[in-house]
Amino acid sequence: MLHSIFVSNPGLFPYPGALYAMRGLIHADGWPVDAFSTGQQLDRSLLQVFDKPLIYSAVSILVEMGIRDILVIVRAGSAGRFQKVLGNGQGWGLQFSYGILNGDGGIGESLILAEEFVGSMNCCLISGDKVFVNTEFTDRMKDLHSMRGATVLVRSSPDAQLGQSETGLFVLDSTVFGKIRTLETSDPGIQDVLKLYENEGMLQYEVIDEGGDGWLDVDSPQSLARANDMIEDIQRAKRKKVGCPEEVCWRHGLMDDAQLEALARLSSSREYGSYLLDVLEGKT
Repeated sequence: MLHSIFVSNPGLFPYPGALYAMRGLIHADGWPVDAFSTGQQLDRSLLQVFDKPLIYSAVSILVEMGIRDILVIVRAGSAGRFQKVLGNGQGWGLQFSYGILNGDGGIGESLILAEEFVGSMNCCLISGDKVFVNTEFTDRMKDLHSMRGATVLVRSSPDAQLGQSETGLFVLDSTVFGKIRTLETSDPGIQDVLKLYENEGMLQYEVIDEGGDGWLDVDSPQSLARANDMIEDIQRAKRKKVGCPEEVCWRHGLMDDAQLEALARLSSSREYGSYLLDVLEGKT
């Protein structure tokens, strides 16, 4: 399997202390051809979920976990579309790099690609096609920047079968890359990797919430429709947006008031821009 990786904005930050000691990885693969009978490949993570691209949820979660250096892993031919949506991250106080998978590799291949980017740090790997509504778990997971082993975010009791309860978010220490190399399969999956941590007694779980309803996998046209309805209902009821990276970055001190105001006024959506101005003025 051949891969390539490039950095959008190298050397942008001096990292201030341990807060940014963990790297973020977004696994953003495409939807199969003809998923909507269009005959074209769709970038699932860029699909619009009500008022914003799906990948905004993953970015917001990583920022809430104290991460600002993020590798977006995409398939060959998709990098330009992701760059058009996300850019280099500088406008949000972040740094985006892009890794390109040349083939049909899954999450295991994404990890192999990310080894140089992560180095000796821990990393948080998150799928770009999930919607996280309840984000309270991010406060509990901020302490994992220096943990040893692996932590899996699950939506139900860890006693359930892991593959059926995981949410697509994993925090892994730097030993993950050595573990992948010990696997004999040519296409290692995340379950293969987690099994090695489990055998060492180094696998732990974090439950997203008691009700298990703070997460949605957008893996079909039907679930996309459900996600649209869910986000619309929640935002109207709470008058607060779900997965809004501009707001999250501003609240975490990664951009100042002038930067948020500029983004609000440049927004292509009047409603979205007005919301950001309300955030700035303390109205939401």
